[in-house]
Amino acid sequence: MKHTLTLLAALLVAPAAGLHAADGRPPRPLVGAIRWDAWTAGEVTSQVERTLGPKKYHPRLPWFAEVLDDGSVRIDGGRQEIMDREIGFAADAGLDYWAFLLYPERNSMSDSLSLYLSSASRRRINFCLILHNAFGVPEHQWPRERDRAVALLKEPGYQTVCEGRPLVYAFAVNFAGAFPAARFGEFVQAARQAGADPYCVYMGWQPGKDFERAAPLGFAAVSHYAAASADAHFAQLVQRVEAGYWAEAAAAHVP
Repeated sequence: MKHTLTLLAALLVAPAAGLHAADGRPPRPLVGAIRWDAWTAGEVTSQVERTLGPKKYHPRLPWFAEVLDDGSVRIDGGRQEIMDREIGFAADAGLDYWAFLLYPERNSMSDSLSLYLSSASRRRINFCLILHNAFGVPEHQWPRERDRAVALLKEPGYQTVCEGRPLVYAFAVNFAGAFPAARFGEFVQAARQAGADPYCVYMGWQPGKDFERAAPLGFAAVSHYAAASADAHFAQLVQRVEAGYWAEAAAAHVP
């Protein structure tokens, strides 16, 4: 688990479509992890190298990072062999899928998704999308990014839920105060025209309240992106999140 922890921004639990245990026990939830890949080159990786450069932060480096002779660090995760090993780490840890934040195709933050798609081991773990940064491209670029996202829904290994619907998250942050409802609607329409009916989950910050504004946009459910924590143990964080988010959403009958 030490290796896989460097990959996880948060855990995602999705409605399962009949994942039965071998002994016939009831279905279990699908469990996934967000991939926000700051390791694959570009300015974001350079920023992380500087941030984690001081020696006291070296324990937070990903497993493939190097500490150079001058004390600086180098993070080069944009290689196929690294992705192949990460797939093994995640699958062996029991994850069902990765949720990739979708950046524009030519952005270096999309390299990890490309490496996953080109991996001979990709069948070991499914994937899905978190729509976010691709929504912010210029008008002339949007149709290409929209169609790229729709095409990804039809890739082998794309995670489905609820009668085979492709699972799609949309992250509600950094949109100048307003969710890009028009582009989201265009994406959903294009997906349905292509024969896919995505199960869309609004990824916000207040599950108990978000569904009221998310449902009219076409979302089937809501989620919570992440929670800051000073808890000493993960189990304490789990208890706090369960009480503060899950219980509140359940009391409000929020999917």
